[in-house]
Order: sequence, then C-alpha cells, then structure tokens
Amino acid sequence: MTAAIGGRCSQEDRPRRAFAAHTPKWQRFQAKLIVPSSQAAHAVSQQVTDIYPYQRQYSSVYYQRLLALKPRCWKAMEGDSCTKVDRVLGLRENVPSMIVGTLVKEADDPREDPILPNTECRPSDQLYLEDESGRVALNLDNTHQYCTGIVLGVKGVVDAAGTMDVEEMFPPAPPPIASLSGETKPSLPASHTPHVLLVSSLLCGDPDVSSLPREMLASYLQGHFTLDAAKVCRVLVAGNGPSSQDPLQGIKELDAFGAQLSRLGIPIDIMPGKADPTTANWPQRPLHSSLIPNATTFVFRTPNPYAAGHGKQLFVGTDGTNVVDLQKHILTERKEPLSEMEALEKTMEWSHMCPTGPSSVPTVPHVEQDPMVLDQQPHVYFCGNAGKFAHKVMADGTVLLCIPKFSKTFEAVLLNLETLKVELLRFEHKD
Repeated sequence: MTAAIGGRCSQEDRPRRAFAAHTPKWQRFQAKLIVPSSQAAHAVSQQVTDIYPYQRQYSSVYYQRLLALKPRCWKAMEGDSCTKVDRVLGLRENVPSMIVGTLVKEADDPREDPILPNTECRPSDQLYLEDESGRVALNLDNTHQYCTGIVLGVKGVVDAAGTMDVEEMFPPAPPPIASLSGETKPSLPASHTPHVLLVSSLLCGDPDVSSLPREMLASYLQGHFTLDAAKVCRVLVAGNGPSSQDPLQGIKELDAFGAQLSRLGIPIDIMPGKADPTTANWPQRPLHSSLIPNATTFVFRTPNPYAAGHGKQLFVGTDGTNVVDLQKHILTERKEPLSEMEALEKTMEWSHMCPTGPSSVPTVPHVEQDPMVLDQQPHVYFCGNAGKFAHKVMADGTVLLCIPKFSKTFEAVLLNLETLKVELLRFEHKD
C-alpha cells in the first residue's frame, strides 16, 4: 500500500486501538555486567557477581552450544543402524559411524582470493568436526554450504588417513513450538484483529535520509489516513533507529518519534542495531534510558536479539547482523551468494540465531548457556535492515520475515496476530 496525504479523520471518529498482551521473553539476552580483562581479577577477588570477565576463553560458548543441541541432533538421527559414537576420539577406521559435534572451517591458505567477492569462502577451505575430545577432518563436496559454529550430526566412515568420508549431515531436530496464552482485543467499532507493525533502519537524524516518510508513518499510526490504523497494537523497531552519521541528532529524533507514539498510547519496542550507541558484542544491551528520556511511558527498550510474546504469538528476531555475516561465510550449492531469506532460513534450520559468533560476530563470553540457541520454535522469526522485503511460511507454520530498510525502501511490515498474514506498507509521497 502507498500512503497518501489527505482525507484526514476527525478526532471523534477515531476508534479504540486493538490490544495484544506483551510478554517480554528476552531475559536470556540481557547480558550481565561486562568487566574488562584488566579489572577481572579484582572483580573476582572481591566476589562481584553477575559479571562476564573477558579474560575467559570462548571455548565455553561452543561447549554450551554443543551441550544444548547434541541431544536434538541424536534425535534427528534416530532409527539409523550405524554405530553411534559419543566422542570424536571414539571413532574407528572403516566402521560406519554417527557422531555429533561442532563444525570448524579453516582455509589451508588464508591468503588466497575468496571464491566470490565480499565473502570469506576460499577454494582451500577444509571442514572439521570438533568436540571437547578432539577433531576429525571431513571429506564432502559441499564444504562451502557450512561455516564454523554449526552443531550437526554426521554419518560416515573414517578412512586410513583419519578423514571422515561424509555420507549425510543431520541438523538438530526442531524444538517444540512455543505456547503462549496472551490476551488480545480487537479494535472498536470496526473489530479489527490486532496487528504488529515491524520497521527497521529509520535512521532518524540522518542528513541524507528524508524525514517525510517517517512523518507519514507516524500520521498513519495516528489514524490520519485511515481508521484501519487502530488495528496496530504495537510497533517494533528492528534496529538502526538513530543515524550513526549524527548520533546526537539521531537519538533526539528517535526520542521524539517514540514520545509522539507514546502520547497516542501506541506501545513501541526499540531494538538496538549494529551502529547504535550501545554495546557492540552480542547480545547487545538495550539503549540506555537517558538516551530517550521523553519516550518512556509506552516505550520498551529491548536487547538485540529480541524475543517477546504478542498475544499468543512468539516473535524472535535480530537487527540482521547475523544474516549479513552468515552470507559472507556460506554459499549455495552452486557456489552463489545466499539471499537474506536463505541465510535466515539456515539459522532456523540449525537452531541457532548466530552460528558465526563468536568466530566472526563478536559475542559476550557466556559460561552458563548459549542464549542464541533456539530452544522454542517461534511463530514469527525475523531479521531487520534487509535490502528488500521477503516473506516465507515454513511447513510448521512459522513465518519468516526480512524487514526492509525503511530509510531506503520506505516500507514497513504489518502482521496479523490471528492469521499471521503479512501486508507490506509503503510510505512514499508522490507529486
């Protein structure tokens, strides 16, 4: 749809806005206090709790990831008669075996040119399967369809050279579908089902981005163009709300945008993005409250990644950093670049939101768990800051969304919380 200026609705005609219970599920992404390695010893000696000292090794991240996904990989391989081997060191030569581990991809010559520009895939790439006991080299044709950090089951035979000839790879079995019981109420008097509006890359305050489409978006949400806007029960900003070119002006305009919606009773979730003023390591912490002091009543500052219940639907997603990074590290079967939707689908298939972290995407050195493991199947799984809109419904009903950059496309995504049907809105002024 293209919003058009004109035909404003009177204040008396505006209906009651639709409602959906909002249940934050992002607690596992709330990083603890981060202490520089130079201060870690003092923090530990003083028995300071809730810290992630950066002197820790990242091996714990991969260990926790393998611990969480290993049982699901074994479940995916149920029914096969091959010998099940619990540890890499237990593999035997010329014995058909199945094993679960974490993939590691290394180039024999890291200085050689990549297969495609802007990727990290090289002709000499070699895959290994690794666990806490050791590693084994894998021999397969489609090396470039995998990257470091993926937990998979592998079926094959180890040859005399100690290399495992791979017959089949098994991703983890899907997690259980999330079950929520949040309340919803339709708008009145039109009785519209609650909808969530998803938008990313507003880039508020950017000197090269027109503010008119954003003003049109706000006018639409206020009901100036159509009474149907009352069906929007919440707005989700999926990263890059403020401009990085002029951070001060960007934060100021984002605060004003949030305050404008708050005054109208429209709740808004604001996720940080890669260039936003917060922590760089994943999971990114929410924007500090002092940055958006006026947008407080109905504004929720969330971490990145994001997880929350909207009514009975679980939304999980990111600002898109994970998708962009994965596109650099894997290729299609034909050795072509992955689309954003294909990369997003791969993270769902592998039950991990960011398999290239911490090897490529910087992450917090988690010790107790890997928070990016998908332990529930969301109803809506999205990435922000996409080059173009994409939408796919999986066999189990999960909706995958690539939310386009609003600053480039002037597009936002409207999702029906009852049917999970998607509508693309475009806010573009035409003379």
